[in-house]
Amino acid sequence: MGIHLHKEDTVTGSAQAISEAQTVVTTDYAAVAGLAAVEQLRASVRGSVLQPNQVGYEEARRVWNGMIDRRPALIVQCSGTADVIAAVNFAREQDLPVAVRGGGHNVSGNAVIDGGVVIDLSRMRSVRVDPERRTARVQGGARLGDIDHETQAFGLATPLGLMSVTGVAGLTLHGGMGFLMRNYGLTADNLVAADVVTADGRLLVADAHHHPDLLWALRGGGGNFGVVTSFEFRLHPVGPEVWMGIVMYPVEKAPEVLGSLRDFMAQAPDELSVFASFWSAPHEEPVPEEYRGAPALIVGGCYCGPLEQGERTIQPLREADTPFADLSGPMPFLVAQQLFDPEYPEGRRYYWKSTYLRELGDGAITALAENAARRPSPLTSLDLLALGGAFGRVPSDAAAFAERGAAYLVAIESNWDDPADDEANIAWARETARDLQRFSSGGTYLNFPGFGEEGEALIRASYGANYERLQAIKAKYDPENFFRHNFNIRGDGGQAEPGDSPGPQRSPLATQRQGLAAINRHDAESVAALYASDALLYDPFYPQPLRGRGAVREDFETFVRAFPDLRLEATDLLVSGDTLTYGTRFSGTNTGPLPSPDGEIPATNRRVEMCIAVFARVNGEGLVQEERRHYDVADFLRQLGLA
Repeated sequence: MGIHLHKEDTVTGSAQAISEAQTVVTTDYAAVAGLAAVEQLRASVRGSVLQPNQVGYEEARRVWNGMIDRRPALIVQCSGTADVIAAVNFAREQDLPVAVRGGGHNVSGNAVIDGGVVIDLSRMRSVRVDPERRTARVQGGARLGDIDHETQAFGLATPLGLMSVTGVAGLTLHGGMGFLMRNYGLTADNLVAADVVTADGRLLVADAHHHPDLLWALRGGGGNFGVVTSFEFRLHPVGPEVWMGIVMYPVEKAPEVLGSLRDFMAQAPDELSVFASFWSAPHEEPVPEEYRGAPALIVGGCYCGPLEQGERTIQPLREADTPFADLSGPMPFLVAQQLFDPEYPEGRRYYWKSTYLRELGDGAITALAENAARRPSPLTSLDLLALGGAFGRVPSDAAAFAERGAAYLVAIESNWDDPADDEANIAWARETARDLQRFSSGGTYLNFPGFGEEGEALIRASYGANYERLQAIKAKYDPENFFRHNFNIRGDGGQAEPGDSPGPQRSPLATQRQGLAAINRHDAESVAALYASDALLYDPFYPQPLRGRGAVREDFETFVRAFPDLRLEATDLLVSGDTLTYGTRFSGTNTGPLPSPDGEIPATNRRVEMCIAVFARVNGEGLVQEERRHYDVADFLRQLGLA
């Protein structure tokens, strides 16, 4: 969209066209499937069906990571398995993409999707413990704190992660590392059964006797195979207290401390899990004032064996050098599981990557220290988690989770609050991950994946020799790749395209949805790719239509330069055959130059909000053949202060 101030005649009729369009277009985004179908869905579930502009929608679409800002067409807040089945059937029949939300804690934001259906399990949080069998049956929306609360009543636990607000579903389906891992394995290693709603709406039980291949895939293979409505976990005697080591060293002592830790872990018992974090020291006592807020190396350990042996076992971690603070001591296991919660509040901005280390050599220690010294945010940490023990004794082909031979996991956790700092913090995490590859054994921990930018290469590397078996299981249980808004494994051997299905069978609705998502991530190439090579695009600012993908791409790039924060929000949609009629709300701040026939117009730094009505026709390949936009040009110019 360019600015042609001398084309005043193009303003005539735009407001009328919008008004007329709004009499045709149905109200709200429920029209993605037709009002009748949505109302039928609403009547068939006991939970809630939320649409944009309804009370509760804004809260329901938000997840833990403040960077994720997506607007689903519908959010189905399920009360039980029957609701999940209804939501899956609805989305499949209406050709809508789905995202599955468990605890909503996944750092990459796969729990929500622009323009699709979110199957929200967050109301399904029950936990039932069988202390005699030492198992727990856990619903798919439960958080780790829910499980610990119930299991500790019987002195039992299953290996989980390090924050009590994490959702059990995402954690389990990509592994699950935490304080009990070296003694009892991953969370996924302790999964003994699951209830799964598949793409065809069936409920399957996956255990050692029923669909064992599916159970194998769920132990690390992600959300590719269905919606897991409940998990059954093996439990172990733990607590009520564990011995926690929390020792803080000056950051300049990192080479000596990490060298000592490396030597100690070579003969450490399985009951002890250890981590080391390049972080910032707390701002309160007992940290000496001169170290408060300063870069530090924080070494921690959790000993889950006999309590009387804990202090002696952990002592070497406390004597690696001279610490400036030592908070070690016995602690209730429930408290230990919540230690990190305050440091990771909901709504903060998070971007996490990871890599495995073959060994902790001197070169790797130096690289860790150098990268930690460049942290752009004091909230950011560079963490080292010791592996081995029970985790390492599981054969690499015993579950979908393949990496068992690495000595350490490095978690690169960029955490910050100001959106203006996005670029610097994301860049640091990516640069650090690239630098550490020279010490890596390959792959990544898919609970710390960044945004999965590497695509197919990332997924293949993470599953290694298990990838082809996962593809075969995917083809068996989800041959149409219905569950694809994830770290996607394609059952047909094709390239993974997280979030959307590829190919010529794209529906008009899918084209509109993909286009909106590409616009909001400012991806000009993806926007242009949705138009036919000879497409015509009519815009009231241009005296002649734009022709072809190149013109569409150039137009979009120009507009993003003028409005770097632009966003489109779908409001209304009507699909009829190969045509689309829909409304959007545009918002953006003009901080870049606007093109015009008389030269560039300097940025006005004014905020603009307006409605745009779009009429589009899609060809047989699912590409936009013709598009006509209508909006009030005069009002647009007035908001910019140009008329």
